[in-house]
Amino acid sequence: MSIKRGLKNLVCSVPLILGLSGCFGYMIPGENFKREVEKPGWVKEYFSYPKAPIDYQLLQMSEKEHYTIKTLTFHSAMHTKPLNDFATVDYYDIKGEEKTPLIILSPILGGKNTLSEMFAEYYADRGFACAIVHRPNDKFPDNNNYAQGLEDILKQSLIDTMRAIDILQEFPDIDKDKIGSLGISLGAIKNATLAGIDERLKVNIFVMGGADIPYILEHTKEGGIVEELQGIADKKKLFEQLRETIRSDPKYLAPFINDKNTLMYITLFDNVVPIECQRKLKKLIGNPSVVYLLAGHYTAFMYILPPFRYVQKTSYEFFKKKFAETDKEQE
Repeated sequence: MSIKRGLKNLVCSVPLILGLSGCFGYMIPGENFKREVEKPGWVKEYFSYPKAPIDYQLLQMSEKEHYTIKTLTFHSAMHTKPLNDFATVDYYDIKGEEKTPLIILSPILGGKNTLSEMFAEYYADRGFACAIVHRPNDKFPDNNNYAQGLEDILKQSLIDTMRAIDILQEFPDIDKDKIGSLGISLGAIKNATLAGIDERLKVNIFVMGGADIPYILEHTKEGGIVEELQGIADKKKLFEQLRETIRSDPKYLAPFINDKNTLMYITLFDNVVPIECQRKLKKLIGNPSVVYLLAGHYTAFMYILPPFRYVQKTSYEFFKKKFAETDKEQE
């Protein structure tokens, strides 16, 4: 989940990936899609929040040829830490008055929002408005109730993102019927939870996402998480508490995602989001389209970074195709 670590591993793996990416960098279209699954009552109740008008601030930050980058801020509906009291969104506003699709982007765990910005720039240059919803301060809370503290932060992030959609969908140049999401790593885990809650997300793409957060935390080799957990004396008890407490998890929400409009990128040699968790997410969703990448978690950056931008290109085409199907359905 760290860009710096990924680049280091990437340099050593370029020849192998270049030689083999043609074999595994292809899409397997979904088929035999499942019927819509009705959500149980607890989902709406647990993730509910006040629907009153939201006070927000929108400031212009920079201007590009095809779009303007603006910063949207509003007060969070939950309190977890003082640093998380305000939600921040980087909004890529397409120039002109024509209605455009909106893509919700959720960042990875480590580093800045660099990868999300790469996707936002790529999509915005091609006419898709984008919103990068900054993640909250998502380290384990500084108290003894780690499990509940983590669940509160996960839930806060989900609700803040839904409230960001509440704001953005009312902008006159946003097409409410063409809202999608893309997340990478932690961002994919978050979005796979969000898409199971919020039906406004019509098309969803998950890059290296997985289901079962307690299992991922217990088995990941991601350095920052491993370091955090080293300071916990009774890890067995912690993971038991996590399994009992965490509900903001694709493990419980992914079955409610429309598999027909879902694309997954699965990394076959991943020890950060274990491959078994990625496959579990796929199974929970149903029969989504899948791209298998012959890479680990960090070497998969080859498929994202210039000059290839393979994930950007193929994900854009998937969004474009599915949004076009929406137009046909409305005719």
